[in-house]
Amino acid sequence: MDTEKVMLSVGSFSSVDLPFEMRTMKVADPKIVKAEVSNKKQLRLTGLQVGSTDVQVMGESGLSRIYNVVVTDNIREELNALRRDLDMVPEVEVSVNQDRIVLKGEISKPGNWDLFQRVLASMQKQPLNLVRFRPAPEAVLSLRDILEKLGYQIVTDNSKVDKPGVLSLKLLGDSLLISGSVFSPAHAERVKSVLAAQTWLSMDKNTGDGGRIPVVWDVTVEPKLIEIGVVFVEMNTSDYDKLGVNLLDAGLGTIDAAVGVFGGRNDGNRPTTRTYSITSGLRGTLEFLAASGSSRQYNAGHLTFRSNDTPEWRMLKCGGTLKVKVASNETASLEDIDYGLIIKVKGGLQTAQMVNMDMQLELSSPSQNDSGDWDVRGNSLNTAVQCELGKTLILGGMRGLVEGRTSPTGVPFLRSIPGIQWFFSEKEATLRNNQVLILVSPVFAGEGDIILPPVSDETRGTLEDAQKPLKETDKKRKGKRWFFF
Repeated sequence: MDTEKVMLSVGSFSSVDLPFEMRTMKVADPKIVKAEVSNKKQLRLTGLQVGSTDVQVMGESGLSRIYNVVVTDNIREELNALRRDLDMVPEVEVSVNQDRIVLKGEISKPGNWDLFQRVLASMQKQPLNLVRFRPAPEAVLSLRDILEKLGYQIVTDNSKVDKPGVLSLKLLGDSLLISGSVFSPAHAERVKSVLAAQTWLSMDKNTGDGGRIPVVWDVTVEPKLIEIGVVFVEMNTSDYDKLGVNLLDAGLGTIDAAVGVFGGRNDGNRPTTRTYSITSGLRGTLEFLAASGSSRQYNAGHLTFRSNDTPEWRMLKCGGTLKVKVASNETASLEDIDYGLIIKVKGGLQTAQMVNMDMQLELSSPSQNDSGDWDVRGNSLNTAVQCELGKTLILGGMRGLVEGRTSPTGVPFLRSIPGIQWFFSEKEATLRNNQVLILVSPVFAGEGDIILPPVSDETRGTLEDAQKPLKETDKKRKGKRWFFF
Protein backbone atom coordinates (compact mmCIF):
# COMPACT_ATOMS: atom_id res chain seq x y z
CA MET A 1 0.00 0.00 0.00
CA ASP A 2 1.49 3.34 -1.08
CA THR A 3 2.10 6.04 1.58
CA GLU A 4 2.73 9.78 1.03
CA LYS A 5 3.70 12.42 3.59
CA VAL A 6 1.88 15.77 3.73
CA MET A 7 3.08 18.75 5.87
CA LEU A 8 0.60 21.32 7.15
CA SER A 9 0.57 24.07 9.72
CA VAL A 10 -2.31 24.81 12.05
CA GLY A 11 -5.03 26.75 10.16
CA SER A 12 -3.57 26.11 6.71
CA PHE A 13 -4.85 23.76 4.01
CA SER A 14 -3.43 21.77 1.13
CA SER A 15 -5.02 20.21 -1.97
CA VAL A 16 -3.85 16.70 -2.79
CA ASP A 17 -4.25 15.28 -6.30
CA LEU A 18 -5.28 11.61 -6.30
CA PRO A 19 -3.95 9.03 -8.81
CA PHE A 20 -7.37 7.47 -9.09
CA GLU A 21 -11.01 8.30 -8.62
CA MET A 22 -11.98 8.21 -4.99
CA ARG A 23 -14.89 6.20 -3.74
CA THR A 24 -14.41 6.50 0.05
CA MET A 25 -11.92 7.89 2.61
CA LYS A 26 -11.16 7.50 6.33
CA VAL A 27 -9.35 9.85 8.79
CA ALA A 28 -7.65 8.14 11.71
CA ASP A 29 -7.88 11.21 14.01
CA PRO A 30 -10.32 13.89 12.82
CA LYS A 31 -9.22 16.22 15.67
CA ILE A 32 -5.85 16.76 13.97
CA VAL A 33 -6.84 17.13 10.32
CA LYS A 34 -10.04 17.74 8.37
CA ALA A 35 -10.41 15.96 4.99
CA GLU A 36 -12.87 17.18 2.32
CA VAL A 37 -13.58 16.06 -1.25
CA SER A 38 -12.98 18.77 -3.86
CA ASN A 39 -13.77 16.41 -6.74
CA LYS A 40 -13.35 12.70 -7.44
CA LYS A 41 -9.60 13.08 -8.00
CA GLN A 42 -8.73 15.82 -5.49
CA LEU A 43 -8.68 15.94 -1.68
CA ARG A 44 -8.55 19.09 0.50
CA LEU A 45 -6.73 18.74 3.87
CA THR A 46 -6.93 21.37 6.66
CA GLY A 47 -4.71 21.38 9.77
CA LEU A 48 -6.67 21.64 13.02
CA GLN A 49 -4.10 21.08 15.77
CA VAL A 50 -0.50 20.03 16.16
CA GLY A 51 -0.04 16.31 15.67
CA SER A 52 0.18 13.49 13.14
CA THR A 53 -2.47 11.20 11.67
CA ASP A 54 -3.23 9.07 8.59
CA VAL A 55 -5.83 9.69 5.89
CA GLN A 56 -6.71 6.60 3.78
CA VAL A 57 -8.30 7.01 0.30
CA MET A 58 -9.88 4.03 -1.52
CA GLY A 59 -11.04 3.67 -5.15
CA GLU A 60 -12.28 1.08 -7.69
CA SER A 61 -10.76 -2.42 -7.96
CA GLY A 62 -9.25 -2.29 -4.48
CA LEU A 63 -6.99 0.74 -5.16
CA SER A 64 -5.87 2.47 -1.95
CA ARG A 65 -3.41 5.13 -0.78
CA ILE A 66 -2.48 6.43 2.72
CA TYR A 67 -1.49 10.04 3.36
CA ASN A 68 0.53 10.63 6.55
CA VAL A 69 -0.43 14.18 7.54
CA VAL A 70 1.83 16.06 9.96
CA VAL A 71 0.39 19.30 11.40
CA THR A 72 2.84 21.79 12.94
CA ASP A 73 2.55 25.23 14.51
CA ASN A 74 1.78 28.15 12.27
CA ILE A 75 5.39 28.96 11.35
CA ARG A 76 4.41 31.82 9.10
CA GLU A 77 2.85 33.84 11.92
CA GLU A 78 5.75 33.05 14.23
CA LEU A 79 8.21 33.92 11.48
CA ASN A 80 6.61 37.30 10.84
CA ALA A 81 6.48 38.08 14.58
CA LEU A 82 10.15 37.15 14.97
CA ARG A 83 11.17 39.37 12.07
CA ARG A 84 9.32 42.28 13.62
CA ASP A 85 11.03 41.70 17.00
CA LEU A 86 14.47 41.55 15.36
CA ASP A 87 13.94 44.57 13.16
CA MET A 88 16.56 46.49 15.21
CA VAL A 89 19.13 43.69 14.76
CA PRO A 90 19.90 43.75 11.03
CA GLU A 91 22.85 41.37 11.42
CA VAL A 92 20.47 38.40 11.97
CA GLU A 93 19.05 36.51 8.96
CA VAL A 94 15.71 34.71 9.58
CA SER A 95 14.72 31.82 7.31
CA VAL A 96 12.67 28.60 7.29
CA ASN A 97 13.98 25.11 6.68
CA GLN A 98 11.04 22.72 6.27
CA ASP A 99 9.11 23.12 9.54
CA ARG A 100 11.76 24.98 11.57
CA ILE A 101 12.93 28.60 11.81
CA VAL A 102 16.67 29.10 11.32
CA LEU A 103 18.67 32.12 12.57
CA LYS A 104 22.08 32.99 11.07
CA GLY A 105 24.57 35.87 11.32
CA GLU A 106 27.18 37.60 13.48
CA ILE A 107 26.42 40.38 15.97
CA SER A 108 29.13 42.88 16.98
CA LYS A 109 27.31 45.32 19.26
CA PRO A 110 26.59 44.29 22.89
CA GLY A 111 23.28 46.19 22.83
CA ASN A 112 22.05 44.26 19.79
CA TRP A 113 23.26 41.01 21.33
CA ASP A 114 21.32 41.73 24.52
CA LEU A 115 18.15 42.44 22.51
CA PHE A 116 18.64 39.24 20.50
CA GLN A 117 18.99 37.17 23.68
CA ARG A 118 15.80 38.64 25.17
CA VAL A 119 13.83 37.93 21.98
CA LEU A 120 15.02 34.31 21.98
CA ALA A 121 14.02 33.89 25.63
CA SER A 122 10.46 35.01 24.83
CA MET A 123 9.90 32.36 22.14
CA GLN A 124 7.90 29.27 23.13
CA LYS A 125 9.57 27.07 20.54
CA GLN A 126 13.28 27.67 20.17
CA PRO A 127 14.56 28.04 16.57
CA LEU A 128 17.79 26.67 15.21
CA ASN A 129 20.18 29.39 16.41
CA LEU A 130 23.41 29.72 14.41
CA VAL A 131 24.07 33.36 15.42
CA ARG A 132 27.47 34.18 16.95
CA PHE A 133 28.81 37.23 18.74
CA ARG A 134 31.96 38.84 17.37
CA PRO A 135 32.77 41.79 19.64
CA ALA A 136 33.69 45.10 18.10
CA PRO A 137 36.65 46.98 19.67
CA GLU A 138 34.15 49.20 21.52
CA ALA A 139 32.88 46.21 23.53
CA VAL A 140 36.36 45.38 24.86
CA LEU A 141 37.07 49.05 25.57
CA SER A 142 33.85 49.34 27.57
CA LEU A 143 34.84 46.30 29.66
CA ARG A 144 38.27 47.82 30.16
CA ASP A 145 36.76 51.10 31.41
CA ILE A 146 34.65 49.25 34.00
CA LEU A 147 37.67 47.39 35.40
CA GLU A 148 39.78 50.57 35.47
CA LYS A 149 37.07 52.35 37.46
CA LEU A 150 37.39 49.55 40.03
CA GLY A 151 41.07 50.46 40.39
CA TYR A 152 42.74 47.86 38.17
CA GLN A 153 45.37 48.68 35.57
CA ILE A 154 44.52 47.09 32.21
CA VAL A 155 47.23 46.32 29.64
CA THR A 156 47.29 44.46 26.32
CA ASP A 157 50.82 43.16 26.63
CA ASN A 158 51.17 40.11 28.90
CA SER A 159 54.81 40.99 29.58
CA LYS A 160 53.63 44.05 31.53
CA VAL A 161 51.57 41.98 33.96
CA ASP A 162 54.27 42.13 36.61
CA LYS A 163 52.42 42.97 39.82
CA PRO A 164 49.04 42.40 41.49
CA GLY A 165 46.30 44.71 40.31
CA VAL A 166 47.48 44.64 36.68
CA LEU A 167 45.28 42.65 34.28
CA SER A 168 45.56 41.86 30.58
CA LEU A 169 42.55 41.57 28.23
CA LYS A 170 43.08 39.93 24.86
CA LEU A 171 40.78 38.42 22.23
CA LEU A 172 42.22 35.16 20.97
CA GLY A 173 40.06 33.70 18.19
CA ASP A 174 36.70 32.86 19.73
CA SER A 175 37.84 33.44 23.34
CA LEU A 176 38.64 36.33 25.65
CA LEU A 177 41.81 35.75 27.67
CA ILE A 178 42.09 37.62 30.97
CA SER A 179 45.38 37.15 32.81
CA GLY A 180 47.31 38.76 35.64
CA SER A 181 47.02 38.71 39.42
CA VAL A 182 44.92 40.32 42.15
CA PHE A 183 45.45 40.91 45.85
CA SER A 184 42.75 38.69 47.34
CA PRO A 185 40.03 36.11 46.53
CA ALA A 186 37.46 38.87 47.06
CA HIS A 187 39.09 40.87 44.26
CA ALA A 188 39.03 37.82 41.99
CA GLU A 189 35.29 37.37 42.62
CA ARG A 190 34.75 41.07 41.95
CA VAL A 191 36.39 40.77 38.52
CA LYS A 192 34.41 37.60 37.76
CA SER A 193 31.15 39.36 38.63
CA VAL A 194 32.00 42.12 36.15
CA LEU A 195 32.65 39.53 33.43
CA ALA A 196 29.47 37.61 34.25
CA ALA A 197 27.44 40.82 33.90
CA GLN A 198 28.53 41.16 30.26
CA THR A 199 25.78 39.58 28.15
CA TRP A 200 28.25 38.77 25.37
CA LEU A 201 30.62 36.78 27.59
CA SER A 202 30.35 33.25 28.99
CA MET A 203 32.32 31.97 31.97
CA ASP A 204 32.36 28.51 30.35
CA LYS A 205 35.88 28.55 28.94
CA ASN A 206 35.39 25.37 26.91
CA THR A 207 32.45 26.08 24.62
CA GLY A 208 30.65 29.17 25.83
CA ASP A 209 26.87 29.05 25.53
CA GLY A 210 24.30 30.54 23.21
CA GLY A 211 26.94 31.94 20.86
CA ARG A 212 28.64 34.04 23.54
CA ILE A 213 32.42 34.51 23.77
CA PRO A 214 33.94 32.13 26.36
CA VAL A 215 36.29 33.63 28.98
CA VAL A 216 39.64 31.98 29.62
CA TRP A 217 40.44 32.82 33.25
CA ASP A 218 44.17 33.04 34.03
CA VAL A 219 44.14 35.31 37.08
CA THR A 220 45.98 34.31 40.24
CA VAL A 221 45.76 35.62 43.81
CA GLU A 222 48.95 37.14 45.20
CA PRO A 223 48.28 38.68 48.63
CA LYS A 224 50.68 41.39 49.71
CA LEU A 225 51.51 42.89 53.08
CA ILE A 226 50.01 46.29 53.79
CA GLU A 227 51.91 48.40 56.28
CA ILE A 228 50.11 51.16 58.19
CA GLY A 229 52.45 53.86 59.44
CA VAL A 230 51.20 55.66 62.57
CA VAL A 231 52.48 59.02 63.87
CA PHE A 232 51.16 61.17 66.74
CA VAL A 233 51.19 64.93 66.27
CA GLU A 234 50.49 67.66 68.81
CA MET A 235 49.50 71.03 67.33
CA ASN A 236 48.43 74.40 68.67
CA THR A 237 44.67 74.89 68.42
CA SER A 238 45.03 78.09 66.40
CA ASP A 239 47.17 76.34 63.79
CA TYR A 240 44.84 73.35 63.78
CA ASP A 241 41.96 75.63 62.84
CA LYS A 242 43.96 76.83 59.79
CA LEU A 243 45.28 73.37 58.86
CA GLY A 244 42.96 72.74 55.92
CA VAL A 245 43.69 76.10 54.27
CA ASN A 246 47.44 75.78 54.77
CA LEU A 247 47.49 72.26 53.34
CA LEU A 248 45.52 73.45 50.33
CA ASP A 249 47.90 76.37 49.80
CA ALA A 250 50.81 73.92 49.91
CA GLY A 251 49.33 71.98 46.98
CA LEU A 252 48.55 68.85 48.97
CA GLY A 253 44.96 68.59 47.67
CA THR A 254 43.47 68.20 51.12
CA ILE A 255 39.89 67.04 51.65
CA ASP A 256 38.07 67.71 54.90
CA ALA A 257 36.09 64.46 55.03
CA ALA A 258 33.87 65.72 57.85
CA VAL A 259 32.75 68.71 55.80
CA GLY A 260 32.12 66.47 52.80
CA VAL A 261 29.89 64.19 54.84
CA PHE A 262 28.17 66.55 57.26
CA GLY A 263 27.83 69.66 55.11
CA GLY A 264 29.07 73.18 55.74
CA ARG A 265 31.27 74.36 58.56
CA ASN A 266 28.55 76.21 60.47
CA ASP A 267 25.43 74.18 59.81
CA GLY A 268 25.29 72.85 63.39
CA ASN A 269 25.79 69.24 62.29
CA ARG A 270 29.52 69.29 61.81
CA PRO A 271 31.66 67.47 64.40
CA THR A 272 34.23 69.39 66.37
CA THR A 273 37.12 67.42 64.85
CA ARG A 274 38.18 66.93 61.26
CA THR A 275 39.62 64.20 59.10
CA TYR A 276 41.90 65.32 56.28
CA SER A 277 42.95 63.26 53.27
CA ILE A 278 46.41 64.30 52.07
CA THR A 279 47.81 63.51 48.63
CA SER A 280 51.24 62.79 50.08
CA GLY A 281 52.91 60.03 52.04
CA LEU A 282 53.93 60.24 55.67
CA ARG A 283 57.31 61.78 54.96
CA GLY A 284 55.92 64.63 52.89
CA THR A 285 53.15 65.33 55.39
CA LEU A 286 55.53 65.31 58.36
CA GLU A 287 57.99 67.58 56.53
CA PHE A 288 55.17 70.03 55.97
CA LEU A 289 54.06 70.00 59.62
CA ALA A 290 57.61 70.08 60.96
CA ALA A 291 58.61 73.01 58.73
CA SER A 292 55.73 75.04 60.16
CA GLY A 293 57.27 74.95 63.61
CA SER A 294 53.84 74.64 65.13
CA SER A 295 53.75 70.94 65.92
CA ARG A 296 55.77 68.14 67.40
CA GLN A 297 55.63 64.52 66.37
CA TYR A 298 56.34 61.02 67.52
CA ASN A 299 56.68 58.07 65.15
CA ALA A 300 54.58 55.51 66.99
CA GLY A 301 55.25 52.51 64.76
CA HIS A 302 53.68 50.31 62.11
CA LEU A 303 50.85 47.83 61.76
CA THR A 304 50.92 45.14 59.10
CA PHE A 305 48.22 42.91 57.59
CA ARG A 306 47.65 41.08 54.33
CA SER A 307 45.73 42.52 51.44
CA ASN A 308 43.19 39.69 51.37
CA ASP A 309 40.73 41.34 53.77
CA THR A 310 41.92 39.96 57.08
CA PRO A 311 39.17 39.81 59.74
CA GLU A 312 41.70 39.94 62.56
CA TRP A 313 42.75 43.06 64.44
CA ARG A 314 46.36 44.21 64.27
CA MET A 315 47.46 46.04 67.43
CA LEU A 316 49.97 48.80 68.14
CA LYS A 317 50.48 49.35 71.87
CA CYS A 318 52.26 52.21 73.62
CA GLY A 319 51.95 51.23 77.24
CA GLY A 320 52.70 48.54 79.72
CA THR A 321 51.34 45.71 81.81
CA LEU A 322 50.76 45.87 85.54
CA LYS A 323 51.03 42.65 87.54
CA VAL A 324 48.32 42.56 90.19
CA LYS A 325 48.00 39.91 92.86
CA VAL A 326 44.56 38.32 93.00
CA ALA A 327 43.95 36.15 96.06
CA SER A 328 41.08 34.07 97.41
CA ASN A 329 40.69 31.86 100.46
CA GLU A 330 42.38 28.95 98.71
CA THR A 331 44.51 30.31 95.83
CA ALA A 332 46.47 33.35 94.77
CA SER A 333 47.63 34.41 91.31
CA LEU A 334 49.04 37.35 89.36
CA GLU A 335 46.79 38.98 86.78
CA ASP A 336 47.95 41.17 83.92
CA ILE A 337 46.42 44.63 83.57
CA ASP A 338 47.28 46.33 80.27
CA TYR A 339 47.31 50.11 80.11
CA GLY A 340 48.43 52.88 77.76
CA LEU A 341 47.47 53.85 74.22
CA ILE A 342 46.34 50.91 72.07
CA ILE A 343 45.58 51.30 68.36
CA LYS A 344 43.86 48.42 66.58
CA VAL A 345 43.40 48.25 62.82
CA LYS A 346 41.81 45.73 60.49
CA GLY A 347 40.71 45.89 56.90
CA GLY A 348 41.94 45.27 53.40
CA LEU A 349 42.00 46.58 49.86
CA GLN A 350 38.63 47.74 48.56
CA THR A 351 40.11 48.37 45.11
CA ALA A 352 43.62 48.02 43.76
CA GLN A 353 44.53 51.39 45.35
CA MET A 354 41.96 52.07 48.09
CA VAL A 355 42.33 50.62 51.60
CA ASN A 356 39.40 50.22 53.98
CA MET A 357 40.37 50.42 57.65
CA ASP A 358 38.40 49.93 60.85
CA MET A 359 40.28 51.63 63.69
CA GLN A 360 39.92 51.39 67.47
CA LEU A 361 41.80 53.75 69.76
CA GLU A 362 41.89 52.98 73.47
CA LEU A 363 43.59 55.00 76.23
CA SER A 364 43.65 53.64 79.76
CA SER A 365 45.64 53.95 82.99
CA PRO A 366 45.56 51.99 86.24
CA SER A 367 44.69 53.57 89.56
CA GLN A 368 44.62 52.31 93.12
CA ASN A 369 41.88 53.25 95.54
CA ASP A 370 42.11 53.71 99.31
CA SER A 371 41.48 50.02 99.97
CA GLY A 372 44.42 49.01 97.77
CA ASP A 373 42.34 47.60 94.91
CA TRP A 374 43.37 48.32 91.33
CA ASP A 375 41.09 49.69 88.63
CA VAL A 376 41.70 50.53 84.96
CA ARG A 377 39.92 53.56 83.61
CA GLY A 378 40.03 54.64 80.00
CA ASN A 379 38.40 56.16 76.95
CA SER A 380 37.96 54.69 73.48
CA LEU A 381 37.32 55.93 69.96
CA ASN A 382 36.08 53.80 67.02
CA THR A 383 36.12 54.93 63.41
CA ALA A 384 36.10 53.57 59.85
CA VAL A 385 38.21 55.29 57.21
CA GLN A 386 39.35 54.89 53.62
CA CYS A 387 42.75 55.91 52.32
CA GLU A 388 44.61 55.42 49.07
CA LEU A 389 47.91 53.58 49.12
CA GLY A 390 50.77 56.03 49.55
CA LYS A 391 48.48 58.81 50.84
CA THR A 392 47.98 60.07 54.41
CA LEU A 393 44.97 60.60 56.65
CA ILE A 394 45.04 63.12 59.48
CA LEU A 395 42.57 62.01 62.15
CA GLY A 396 41.35 64.49 64.71
CA GLY A 397 39.53 63.73 67.93
CA MET A 398 42.37 62.37 70.04
CA ARG A 399 42.27 65.26 72.49
CA GLY A 400 38.99 63.91 73.84
CA LEU A 401 40.81 60.74 74.83
CA VAL A 402 43.49 62.66 76.66
CA GLU A 403 41.53 65.43 78.35
CA GLY A 404 40.69 64.78 81.97
CA ARG A 405 43.50 62.26 82.37
CA THR A 406 46.17 64.86 83.12
CA SER A 407 47.00 66.82 86.23
CA PRO A 408 49.49 69.53 87.20
CA THR A 409 52.06 66.78 87.79
CA GLY A 410 51.00 64.41 85.02
CA VAL A 411 49.75 60.82 85.22
CA PRO A 412 52.33 58.66 87.00
CA PHE A 413 51.98 55.64 84.74
CA LEU A 414 51.41 57.32 81.38
CA ARG A 415 53.92 60.16 81.60
CA SER A 416 56.82 57.71 81.26
CA ILE A 417 55.56 55.82 78.18
CA PRO A 418 57.43 56.69 74.95
CA GLY A 419 55.15 58.22 72.34
CA ILE A 420 52.49 59.50 74.70
CA GLN A 421 54.58 60.74 77.61
CA TRP A 422 54.45 64.32 76.35
CA PHE A 423 50.62 64.23 76.53
CA PHE A 424 50.68 63.49 80.23
CA SER A 425 53.80 65.23 81.44
CA GLU A 426 52.34 68.63 80.55
CA LYS A 427 49.98 70.64 82.68
CA GLU A 428 46.29 70.29 81.92
CA ALA A 429 46.03 74.01 81.09
CA THR A 430 48.71 73.63 78.42
CA LEU A 431 47.00 70.62 76.87
CA ARG A 432 43.72 72.50 76.53
CA ASN A 433 45.44 74.86 74.08
CA ASN A 434 46.64 72.02 71.87
CA GLN A 435 45.12 69.40 69.59
CA VAL A 436 46.28 65.79 69.36
CA LEU A 437 46.23 64.28 65.84
CA ILE A 438 46.97 60.84 64.48
CA LEU A 439 48.52 60.41 61.04
CA VAL A 440 48.01 57.06 59.29
CA SER A 441 49.36 56.07 55.89
CA PRO A 442 48.95 52.66 54.21
CA VAL A 443 51.61 51.35 51.83
CA PHE A 444 52.72 48.02 50.49
CA ALA A 445 55.45 46.70 52.77
CA GLY A 446 58.85 47.64 51.39
CA GLU A 447 57.43 49.93 48.70
CA GLY A 448 56.16 52.98 50.55
CA ASP A 449 57.42 56.19 52.11
CA ILE A 450 60.30 55.82 54.56
CA ILE A 451 60.32 58.48 57.25
CA LEU A 452 63.83 59.94 57.12
CA PRO A 453 65.19 63.35 58.10
CA PRO A 454 65.50 65.77 55.17
CA VAL A 455 68.86 65.83 53.47
CA SER A 456 69.09 69.55 52.74
CA ASP A 457 70.87 71.83 55.17
CA GLU A 458 67.87 74.10 55.26
CA THR A 459 65.58 71.46 56.72
CA ARG A 460 68.04 69.16 58.42
CA GLY A 461 66.81 69.91 61.94
CA THR A 462 63.08 70.20 61.39
CA LEU A 463 62.16 66.64 62.40
CA GLU A 464 64.42 66.81 65.41
CA ASP A 465 62.80 70.08 66.47
CA ALA A 466 59.41 68.48 66.09
CA GLN A 467 60.22 66.12 68.96
CA LYS A 468 60.61 69.01 71.39
CA PRO A 469 57.82 70.62 73.47
CA LEU A 470 55.84 73.26 71.64
CA LYS A 471 56.84 76.00 74.05
CA GLU A 472 60.47 75.60 72.89
CA THR A 473 59.64 75.83 69.19
CA ASP A 474 56.77 78.31 69.33
CA LYS A 475 59.19 81.27 69.32
CA LYS A 476 60.39 80.31 65.84
CA ARG A 477 56.99 80.76 64.31
CA LYS A 478 57.11 84.52 63.91
CA GLY A 479 57.98 85.53 60.38
CA LYS A 480 57.87 81.92 59.16
CA ARG A 481 55.38 81.02 56.46
CA TRP A 482 53.89 77.60 55.60
CA PHE A 483 55.65 75.79 52.80
CA PHE A 484 56.17 72.22 51.56
CA PHE A 485 59.33 70.42 50.56
